[in-house]
Amino acid sequence: MGVIGVQLVVTMVMASLLQKIIPHYSFARWLLCNGSLYWYQHPTEDELRTLAGKQQPKAKSKKDR
Repeated sequence: MGVIGVQLVVTMVMASLLQKIIPHYSFARWLLCNGSLYWYQHPTEDELRTLAGKQQPKAKSKKDR
């Protein structure tokens, strides 16, 4: 029973340490972001309308409400 208690304590301490270290030293983040991966910026609504060939919606006046 004593071995299980020690193993549980060591496991909990290591899980806590890994949880604090991983955001700063993530292997996956280094692998993806080492210069070969760039941020993707989503197109705006206006750019999508232009590419689809749609007209810009007209602004509604107070009378149309």
